[in-house]
Amino acid sequence: MEKKHFEEFIDLFGALTDAGIIISGKYKKELEDFLLSAIERRLIQLENLDLCLPEGLMEEIEKNFYDHKDDRETYLIRIIRYFKDISPFLCIEFHKEYVAASIGRNGLKIGNRVYLENHVSTHKTVEKYCHWITPHLEIDTATNTEKYVILCYEAYQSFFKLLDPLCIDFGLDLPEIQNRINIQVWKRNEIMLRCMDYYLTPKQQEKTQLETKPTFEPKIEVLETTEASKLELKPIFKPEAIDTIFEIIKDYFKAEQQTELLSILKTGNKASNKLLFMGNGNRLTDTFKQLIEYDFITCCEKKDLINWTCLNFSFLRRGEIKPFIHGTVEKTISGNNFCKSHLIEIKDGKIQKIDTPRTKQYIKN
Repeated sequence: MEKKHFEEFIDLFGALTDAGIIISGKYKKELEDFLLSAIERRLIQLENLDLCLPEGLMEEIEKNFYDHKDDRETYLIRIIRYFKDISPFLCIEFHKEYVAASIGRNGLKIGNRVYLENHVSTHKTVEKYCHWITPHLEIDTATNTEKYVILCYEAYQSFFKLLDPLCIDFGLDLPEIQNRINIQVWKRNEIMLRCMDYYLTPKQQEKTQLETKPTFEPKIEVLETTEASKLELKPIFKPEAIDTIFEIIKDYFKAEQQTELLSILKTGNKASNKLLFMGNGNRLTDTFKQLIEYDFITCCEKKDLINWTCLNFSFLRRGEIKPFIHGTVEKTISGNNFCKSHLIEIKDGKIQKIDTPRTKQYIKN
């Protein structure tokens, strides 16, 4: 089987232990340059990758699935095992608790296993910058070591969010296989699958929620649902603003999609097929962020607007059609991701089009 791109990808995570040590501050100063050299080399690589994934990685995995029909499950298990030691640094979605590991040392307990301070450091870094534990915190304020951990988390999330639907296409159930081999490396995001037009059967949903005792034994919490909790709210655009919004964004969509675009702006319903925004996706999500914060979108919370955006739109990046990733949209609409090329601005209660976006400035640290 081909593995060139996958091995390049796995190597990107090779300095997580060093990063955890640096962030914790529990290291000998004479080792600092040695530890930082491994981190900064990989940081440069990650910063130059689209979605933090090597070009050709998912195509390589898909080709292996096609070419090795009888070995697909074995191949997937091998991928899971590669992440057995990587995942504990980054799997913040699993149930965990911070504990005292020993005198003067902090620990991270996942299931029945306790990890030491380097894992504590990476988890707290991801929580701080990617789950907005600290309000108004920008990635630009992070050190290079923290940026490396953040980009590793983005790479880890991007990979499994693309791998899961690919597995479904080939008849492989990633959560079920994790449960069977007792190694949990990733928690399925059902909302993300729905955003990509994948809908699980009741049996698959049951397997997704199954609680097992894997190698590091994360506890997967199954929330009790009620009819009220299943209700999905949809955004309502203020009638007096719909025409203005439509006129500003319509030229970023193909002419044959503009009628349906106007329809979903008026109704908040789901489009029959995803509408392609022919530009940087961040500009569209930033527009929705401004509209909901100034009450031009009502009757829903930001999380509902995020789901609606992922369900209804895709965007172009370097000539390729890309789905909106839930976590990335969340960082713009609910977080502090900054858009450098706004489509609109809202002044004195009025929506105004910005005709000339600001030039992007890329700063290398």
